[in-house]
Amino acid sequence: MVSAGLAPTGRVTGNWNGHPGHNGLFQDEREYFKEFITAGGGNCTDAIGYHPYGYSADFDAVPDVASGDATQNCANGFCFRGVEKFYELMQSQGQGDKKVWATEYGWITEPPAECLSDPGWSGRAWQIVSEQKQADNLVGSFEYATANYPWMEAMFIFNLNFNVAPWISDQCEQMRFYGVQGRPAESALSDMPKAVSVPVGELSVSPMTWSDVITTAQQPYAQSTSLIISNPGTAELTYTVSIDNGNDLTLTLQSPASAMLMAGETNTITIDVESAVQPIGQYSGGVTVTAVGTGLSESENVSYHLFIFDQLIETYLPLIQKE
Repeated sequence: MVSAGLAPTGRVTGNWNGHPGHNGLFQDEREYFKEFITAGGGNCTDAIGYHPYGYSADFDAVPDVASGDATQNCANGFCFRGVEKFYELMQSQGQGDKKVWATEYGWITEPPAECLSDPGWSGRAWQIVSEQKQADNLVGSFEYATANYPWMEAMFIFNLNFNVAPWISDQCEQMRFYGVQGRPAESALSDMPKAVSVPVGELSVSPMTWSDVITTAQQPYAQSTSLIISNPGTAELTYTVSIDNGNDLTLTLQSPASAMLMAGETNTITIDVESAVQPIGQYSGGVTVTAVGTGLSESENVSYHLFIFDQLIETYLPLIQKE
């Protein structure tokens, strides 16, 4: 789970309805993040999203430093390396063990002259860079992050091809000019050396829960179900299946308890469920699938629930057919 990417808004002053760094229209993204964590947001995320747009600054401009040179001006954190200050804030808020995902970032190129008076370009002209500078900065940002940001897990460029998208009819739409297709950035990104991560397996189990609903007249009860265990990762893994019979249920594995999965491989296992005659109620059990491999050690818990009622009443919604 990645938190919604925060866009830089700068060091906003004021206090609106008790929210610091808020002018009534928008809030300092760093103050927002503090409130997000205070409200418990950190408990709901595996990674933190951020939008380290470059604005006018080069990819290596020093964060939070103002300059009369537009290529080095990072006042208010308006530059790619502004993400460093955000990660420092994550650390101070107890989130330093999480990775940052740059869920959106890029540099905007110059539109035709007539577009600069378009309302969509209001306040944006200062961010414009040349197409070659866009290419240099995008490649440079990947190289810089690879060398300096072990906490940066993913980087998504905005955008590939809005500049040629037929569904954007407005030729001055500013999103067109972040696009890289057909511009120097496209070939520069294609040609740049790619960092190859260490291969690692990944465990995926489906479904994560299943249940049956019966009446007392259907007892004793027996049913079989299939679980799909897959490895969408890039290295092999070995999984082991263990059974939790829970309360008054018998779950039996009808497949090997352990097996190896190569990268991209999938296995199907069968679980038999048996229940003797029992009172009305809910009965639960489960399956735990544990996977190990190079750089991998994780488990998935699959729950099973059997619901027993005196009777089941089926209700159907009325069908309305329009002539």
